[in-house]
Amino acid sequence: MSLPTISSIPLPDSRAGLTTAGAFLSAYNEASQLAMQQEQLASDLQMRDHQMQRQDQLMRWEGEDRQYQNDVIRPLEEQKMRLGNASEILGLQQQGADLRYREEMTRATSLRTGSDNAIYDSFNNDPRIRSGLEAGMRLFGGQGAGAPGANSIGKATRYGYANDSTPDSNSRAGIGAWVSPQEQARIKAGEDTPNRLRSGDLALSPDVERAMRMAGIKPGQTLALQYADGSEHVGRWMDRTATSYQGKALTGRFDIYDPDGSHAARDGHPVVSFKRAGDDTAAPIGASQVQTMRDAESVLDAYEAATEYVQKFTRQDSRGNLVLDPRAQPIAEQALAMETAIKANPMLSGMAQQRVNQRQEEAAQKAVSSIMTFHQPGQFEDFRARQPGAFHVLQRWDMGQDVPREHKMQAVQMLQAHAANYKPGQNAAKALPASALTMLQTIGKAQAMPRPQGKQDPSDPKKVMEPDAKAMAEWEAAQAEAAGAGTALAAMAMYDPSVAEVYQRVFAPKKQQPGPKGPEGNQTPAPATSDDSGLTVDELLDRKKKSAEAQLELAKMDDVTASVNTLAAELSKEHGVTVQAANVANEILKDHNKPSGRKAKAPLHVDEFGRTYGEGAETAYDEMIPASQFYAEKLKLPVDELKRWAKAQQKGASASKKEIHRGLTPEQARMLPSGSLVEDQNGVLRTVP
Repeated sequence: MSLPTISSIPLPDSRAGLTTAGAFLSAYNEASQLAMQQEQLASDLQMRDHQMQRQDQLMRWEGEDRQYQNDVIRPLEEQKMRLGNASEILGLQQQGADLRYREEMTRATSLRTGSDNAIYDSFNNDPRIRSGLEAGMRLFGGQGAGAPGANSIGKATRYGYANDSTPDSNSRAGIGAWVSPQEQARIKAGEDTPNRLRSGDLALSPDVERAMRMAGIKPGQTLALQYADGSEHVGRWMDRTATSYQGKALTGRFDIYDPDGSHAARDGHPVVSFKRAGDDTAAPIGASQVQTMRDAESVLDAYEAATEYVQKFTRQDSRGNLVLDPRAQPIAEQALAMETAIKANPMLSGMAQQRVNQRQEEAAQKAVSSIMTFHQPGQFEDFRARQPGAFHVLQRWDMGQDVPREHKMQAVQMLQAHAANYKPGQNAAKALPASALTMLQTIGKAQAMPRPQGKQDPSDPKKVMEPDAKAMAEWEAAQAEAAGAGTALAAMAMYDPSVAEVYQRVFAPKKQQPGPKGPEGNQTPAPATSDDSGLTVDELLDRKKKSAEAQLELAKMDDVTASVNTLAAELSKEHGVTVQAANVANEILKDHNKPSGRKAKAPLHVDEFGRTYGEGAETAYDEMIPASQFYAEKLKLPVDELKRWAKAQQKGASASKKEIHRGLTPEQARMLPSGSLVEDQNGVLRTVP
């Protein structure tokens, strides 16, 4: 604790005894100040020493800096001067861009105007470029967002009503933009399907659709539109308008499906905002936000136009190098500036990535449509046998189900590669998917690994020591990994015939007896007995209960419910019954209800490419849910329709247990008695006529 200085303590002169204390404190104060001066002097000397060392270091670096200036900095400065600060042409920089943007915009648009450079004149007069520059001015140039006097984002109109002047066959039938071909056929047949257009549903113009997607709203969701008079319209987003009409782009359109004429009073009313219906946490999206999105789209359109000009005037020289026409150099500089600024802006870069993703999906859809239209005989059967997972993805995508984008792109690539290499007349491939081969290798490795055994105790010949802990841990880890691979392989076998065949060979070898002689003396296989090859995956697993190593696999199989994938695939077939499908149907018809309030384990699933995953945390059932209702909700099908399908499958399965002929050629199958059941190479049971 330090003593106070004399200046901080008032000492009255009239009181005896304080004189000594005052003299002591005065002396202490002087000594303290002297010590502080000495410390400051030492610090100054040390700082001076550091400064001299730093000066010496800077002098050493000066030569290196001078060389770096000549080698790096000066070329960069020259390049910057050549570009003329082109990165600021669009004024997309967030700070300090207002005045500088207007100056640079004026300079850019007047560059070489009136000269003999017809290329650049054409570029400046392109409507996409001019609209993009104007939109960039509104967005980032200090002129404010939104079109002058714009208080609405569009207007409500009607379509699909009686005597519609611009009818189309789909809307007349009640078919929107996102309906699978299968559901379209059902709608045309008069069925009331979930995606059939209903009165009040909405069709949006392309610009409004982009605003919806930017707001996180997806097709099929319900919207709440706010009119200028304060009233509201609630309807599902189920359709889209044309991109243009009579040569003019359609913008700001909220078309209401009105087959009964109940929405005629709203025709032409301005819409001032929208949001997802029922979402009270989100603020309505109004004119300023929509105009901002439209301006951002215009900026991206301008950038695409600029890149088109650059590509148009770029050629390859004799060495294969790309060479730009010197007359298009200013356009290339401006396009480069646009690209740099777009990447630096989060909103524009996000919208640009959305454009790329959407166009990739559109190109993929066109590729699939082209292959489906001009496919060769047997091509799809061969593709399904070779790539069942990819086939299942394309099937779900075609049915309008939600499929991850990366799965769609991968499946399309597989389909294109198959179409390029397919030759008519070749047999369907029996090759397994790579994921199934990996699982089989894991199982084989574990089966080949002997269980570690303990050594005999030297001190007691009757006593056996514990096995080596490290070796035992490795063995247990391999067995656990094999059990997981077996679970996944069994799940894949539910929807992949080639995997099912291998699974039966690995875990339940077939026993076939010679059958009666067929045509030309050939020996035909005898029908499989009920305890041999005609087994479902569940029956195969029952057989495995005798093996101690399979207990973990069996426990995990209780959580596997790949039946949903099997059912979805089988429902898409027009005819035929498989043993796996009949097994699923039997599960549906079982009256095993989930007890109220009981925690049910979330099932494991195998995705289209053989990867296993869980559905998350456990789910509590608050009511009695029959299996048929559970599957109906999963597949979005009516319960009655699902039960009818299940009964038909079960009937086919019970018939198939009597006698199934496998491995026969078409000629051999025709020689069987009428009514016999034959299973073809795709696992479909057919009756001999």
